Amino acid sequence: MDDTLFIEEMKRIVGSAQKRGAILRGLGAAAIRSHSVSFAGKCPAVRRALTDLDFITYSKQEKRVMESFKDCGYEQDRARAYLRNISGRSLLENPSNHLIVDLFFDKLAYNHTIELNARLEKDPLTIPLADLFLEKTQIVHINEKDVKDMILLLREHPLGQGDEEILNIGRICKLLSDDWGFYFTVTTNLSKISEYAKKLEGLQEGDREDVLSKIGQLEKAIESSPKTLSWKVRAKVGPKKKWYQDVEELYAGH
Repeated sequence: MDDTLFIEEMKRIVGSAQKRGAILRGLGAAAIRSHSVSFAGKCPAVRRALTDLDFITYSKQEKRVMESFKDCGYEQDRARAYLRNISGRSLLENPSNHLIVDLFFDKLAYNHTIELNARLEKDPLTIPLADLFLEKTQIVHINEKDVKDMILLLREHPLGQGDEEILNIGRICKLLSDDWGFYFTVTTNLSKISEYAKKLEGLQEGDREDVLSKIGQLEKAIESSPKTLSWKVRAKVGPKKKWYQDVEELYAGH
């Protein structure tokens, strides 16, 4: 499926849920791409192939959301339906094009947990940009595709306060100042993204400088943000004690 079609499919599914009075929002690479069409078009070096779609909704709206997916031609992965109660996620597939959809409820629980209560209303199509940023940078074993997604997101959007096409520094700092493990993973990944951006061929110097400058601003804001007592206590232990949760793949090969 063409990358543009992934974004259009995301819009179609979100629109179907809206017609049923449910809030459904996109996640992941396709969500980032939908907010970063301009730079993705200008810089093939950070544009990578989209392969699937991810969404999140509130668990109280699950019935209406599942009905909207059915309206759009998607079926629940019945063989793994039992994992809904274990993992807080559901899998659906469109038999006509074999597109896989990963559906989350209320929060993103990967290596770290991002609570999204009252956050899904901030953007009409996806979760807010700050949460898309945290979704990717909370991955302990971050890969090249995720790093490219972050370079794309950082280059396309300004840093600031609020959630309207802005990377909300306040939101990022608040979550990382409450949880040392989350802080450690994100700041470690910011260093990796910076090093990758410095060497990435095809990234114009002006674009590279912009991304590196924003990473520096984020690092400064995160470090200077007041930390909670629990953060300070955990920081004394450091990475010699495991600071993240393992993630079991819900769908092999997904």
